[in-house]
Amino acid sequence: VTLAPRRVLPADALVREIECDPARGVIYAASYFDGRIEALDVERGDVFDVVRVGPFARALRLDPATSTVFAGSNAGVFELPTELDHHGEVR
Repeated sequence: VTLAPRRVLPADALVREIECDPARGVIYAASYFDGRIEALDVERGDVFDVVRVGPFARALRLDPATSTVFAGSNAGVFELPTELDHHGEVR
């Protein structure tokens, strides 16, 4: 067993929370200070969508039954859109 990284995905330097949606192949990363939630495509290894939820984004949860992502920041609690596909087009 090794803890050597298998892969490094691009993300903001101040990510505090992550959530994985294995059904869609997406990792959501919450940047604490600037309040950005980034959606990363695991296969391609790139960021395909960004949503701003306000500063101090410190909570990020996925409801696997609905693929709904919830984020919390100083601005409130947000239900994030997940209807975009990996090309930024509405499904």
